[in-house]
Amino acid sequence: MAKKNRYGNIIIGSFVRKIGTNGKCTGHCAGKSIDINYKNGGFNTTGSLEMVINIFDYLMSLPLQYRKRMFFGLPFQGGFFKNRALPKFKSAPVSYLQDPRLREMIPHLGGVFPDNDNHLHIQVDWLK
Repeated sequence: MAKKNRYGNIIIGSFVRKIGTNGKCTGHCAGKSIDINYKNGGFNTTGSLEMVINIFDYLMSLPLQYRKRMFFGLPFQGGFFKNRALPKFKSAPVSYLQDPRLREMIPHLGGVFPDNDNHLHIQVDWLK
């Protein structure tokens, strides 16, 4: 859908990785997650929020049984989370998100958690 709409600011980042040296798999090694970067800079750059909103818009077109299995790692960088003291990689309430569009969309898509900066992390079948 991004290609169809000529939305060229999306860069596909990490997809499949090896299991970490600690023996843990973040979802990348299981092929259940992907990182998406913003072509025009970090997630504190103007336009990155709009890119995420566009991606979520695309995902809203998926059947419900697929949408509700997704969890999204959003960065502390930029205007995503109100509270920057949240633990990373732990499920967070949508009320902690700054943007009202994100607060509206996330419940229809699955869930959200704070993640590392500089990318949007999308994971299927993420354990809370």
